Amino acid sequence: PTSSEVTSSRRVLDPTRVARAIREQGALFTLTHPYNLGDPICTGCRFTSSLDVADVDLVEIWHRRWIGDSADNVAARALWNDMWKRGLRPVAVGVRDWHNKNHEAPLPGPLPTTVVHARSLEQRDLLAGLKRGAVYITRGPTLDFTVVVDGQRVGLGDNARASSRVEVDVVVDCVDRDLIERARVELHKNGELAQTTELVDGKAKFVDGGAGFYRVEVWRDDGPLVLANHIVLA
Repeated sequence: PTSSEVTSSRRVLDPTRVARAIREQGALFTLTHPYNLGDPICTGCRFTSSLDVADVDLVEIWHRRWIGDSADNVAARALWNDMWKRGLRPVAVGVRDWHNKNHEAPLPGPLPTTVVHARSLEQRDLLAGLKRGAVYITRGPTLDFTVVVDGQRVGLGDNARASSRVEVDVVVDCVDRDLIERARVELHKNGELAQTTELVDGKAKFVDGGAGFYRVEVWRDDGPLVLANHIVLA
């Protein structure tokens, strides 16, 4: 369809054609709360297999509270993880889906915020940061996630040559220090949980190696504090 057909047509359009039309205009196509309650509760709110996920740029893996409301965030995170294991490269985001005051909450708090590393707050730079995956989702803590490969430090959304030894450095901070007390840090490699450790003074370190896609997640008993996107070592 043309852009005018996408925005003004009263017909039901194929979602894959819509996604491709949107991407052809330089925009990013997002799979939003894919496992929200569908018909008859919220028509159109739930992902269906009629969409080719190869045309998805962003996946909302954290919708409002991690457990509760109407979305299954556990399933959404698993879908995103599986897409990466299949060779697709969508970027994970978290959204509060702000419709009314009931959806408001402080930060730090129970609802997610998406952090994008960008050159500026200009739209083009924010979209560029989202597209390359320089992104993490948080309930409040800040995250510094880097890997060191052959002396080169690589950050979120970046690619580098693989090495037999990879040092993964994680620094987490929060205005509410109690929030990150007793938190655990998970290192995921190639879509599988590889190592787990505890934060000590807001820091964690892992040693691994080889090609693949690496990410870290920070968890407490009541759910995630921070979910990061990937660093790819080719």
